[in-house]
Amino acid sequence: MDPGLQQRLSWLFETLLNVAMEVQHLLGTGMPAAAYSRCVAHELEQLKLVVQQDLPVPIIYKGLTIEDGLRLDMVVDGRVTVRVICEEKVTPLDDARMHAQLRVTGLPMGVLLNFGPASVRGSSRRVMNPAPRTA
Repeated sequence: MDPGLQQRLSWLFETLLNVAMEVQHLLGTGMPAAAYSRCVAHELEQLKLVVQQDLPVPIIYKGLTIEDGLRLDMVVDGRVTVRVICEEKVTPLDDARMHAQLRVTGLPMGVLLNFGPASVRGSSRRVMNPAPRTA
């Protein structure tokens, strides 16, 4: 991967974590995932990042296009898919869903923000796409 892209992705990951911590600090725990997602998007937009929310992504299966096959919580900077959850812990199913999003979109990185526990930083994670599409 291009070193410039790696640096940008690292910066985006840290920015997402810092923004998520700010949102969790102000809202506390126990809110719906959609509320956290919208607040994170707002904070990112304040930083002048391009944020797309509730983005439909088609899935292609043996020539069949399923237009609404997948819906992404958020795409940031055209490079990172962000999934917002509110669970006690991240499960293997959460990881599988993030890998599926990366496989379908071809984006280089996914970030799973978990607002369930007291610390969003300690319960969130970055997932790298082993075969990102280059544009």
